[in-house]
Amino acid sequence: MKKILGLALVVCTSVGLLSCSGSSKKDTETIITESEVIEGIHTAKNSLDYKGTYIGVLPCADCDSINVTIELGDSNYTKTDVYNKNGKTTNAEVKGTYAWEADGNNIILNGVTDAPNKYFVGENTLTQRDMSGNEITGDLASMYTLKKK
Repeated sequence: MKKILGLALVVCTSVGLLSCSGSSKKDTETIITESEVIEGIHTAKNSLDYKGTYIGVLPCADCDSINVTIELGDSNYTKTDVYNKNGKTTNAEVKGTYAWEADGNNIILNGVTDAPNKYFVGENTLTQRDMSGNEITGDLASMYTLKKK
């Protein structure tokens, strides 16, 4: 009986302390604005050393493969595509600026209109998104990642 009463006393005391600390916490609560929260979140833009040269070989629907090189500077880029088809190559180069999406993890290459222009920025990687800007899924998904030199 003494054990039950002792346990009940401990439980009641704990509940009482929690309810008291909860009411005083409300009095000292700080309201954080959305912009303050966003600034405190780690994103690719504010946490990674993303500037540099990325290379990879991407699958191609109407050729053998595409060797892709993307060089990222402060706000500019150069994208070079080398299309490989039947032992012949064709080069295409686009230069422009890029912009970060609000999430701070994806960039959009301005000036790329006939191919996907959105990339997820990871640790030493750029992962191409599909034409709608969504993550590429399926068996070939891993082949759309460019690696930093």
